[in-house]
Amino acid sequence: MLLPDADRKERIARLQESIAELSALRKPDEKSDGASYQMYAHARAIAITITAVIKLSCAQFLAALWPSL
Repeated sequence: MLLPDADRKERIARLQESIAELSALRKPDEKSDGASYQMYAHARAIAITITAVIKLSCAQFLAALWPSL
């Protein structure tokens, strides 16, 4: 199911804001405890997942345009 263009742009903007917030978390130094490293690893996993979702959304949009090209 394709999202309307405005909804797709809004969703991508929200995902990019989430990525920016997660990227603001810095990698803990070697003296940090395991909990902060786990938080960092979880944030990185979320950022990677969000990036994949954005790429798939764009690919889906381009696939829908392909027949008209």
